[in-house]
Amino acid sequence: MNLVSNAMIGLVFIVAACAQMGDATVTVPPHAGVPGGFPGLPPGPVALTGFEDSAGTGVLPGQIGERTTIGDVPMGTITLQPPPGSLLRAAIAADLAAAGHTVSAGAAAGAPMLEGHLRRFVLATPATALYWDVTIDAALAIRAQSAARTQARDLAALCRERTYAFPANELIARVAAHCVDDLARQVRDDPEIAHALGAP
Repeated sequence: MNLVSNAMIGLVFIVAACAQMGDATVTVPPHAGVPGGFPGLPPGPVALTGFEDSAGTGVLPGQIGERTTIGDVPMGTITLQPPPGSLLRAAIAADLAAAGHTVSAGAAAGAPMLEGHLRRFVLATPATALYWDVTIDAALAIRAQSAARTQARDLAALCRERTYAFPANELIARVAAHCVDDLARQVRDDPEIAHALGAP
């Protein structure tokens, strides 16, 4: 009976894995804005520019890598929807709005500006006989500027979740969202960024 049960469980895992093999588009849920960010910055307009979706492993926006199995055998390319740059811009915009600021897409006269450049957002799923480590390596260059000062930061996040089943689309979406949340947190909690935008 145990052998039959184990065989059935194994069959379920195989069927689930086969259902998600091949190229896939993974939808990442939006970041919820966190109040209290950008400490000391008075509410007001902030321009949010850049965040191009050119970083990744492929030529298509949002293409972040391949899902692989043991021996680095490719199991299909993963594309994020929205693409990583758009996800990061939306996350930082949500945090600015939650802190009482209005966000514009272009530079406005006299308004402070945040400019982002996504350096990398790359998926890897190294596997052993027992598990996969779903990993995203992300880096963001951010520049905060006002009439009085400028501050540049190079931020990074390495997000990983281990799974003992085939790395499903939902798991990849969760790891991607974690990296977006982590980078957004680093931006909103950095007092030097807030100071460059106009905080005392």
